[in-house]
Amino acid sequence: MYRDDTAALLETRSDEIRACYDAELARNPGARGEVTIHFTVLEESGRITNVAIDPAGTTTSDEVTSCVVRSIDGLVLAPPDEKQGKGTFVWEFAIGAPKA
Repeated sequence: MYRDDTAALLETRSDEIRACYDAELARNPGARGEVTIHFTVLEESGRITNVAIDPAGTTTSDEVTSCVVRSIDGLVLAPPDEKQGKGTFVWEFAIGAPKA
């Protein structure tokens, strides 16, 4: 359930994250790739923090990755969990792909 709640929270920023990729497509019409992030969900507050790109799982431009990080940093999971959580999430961007 915690994983599903976290995924649903990240999904609230799907339009912003899609805009990150759309901006890249405007600069580079053939752009595609993945962004993999790691983050911490703080206990008690539920705040997402320590958002970091996983270079081994990321193949998009620095502009897209930075934009994704800005889009989700500081989100708050409610209700929070009693324990600190660690998460990993992957977005795949491809031309003509349905909106995430």
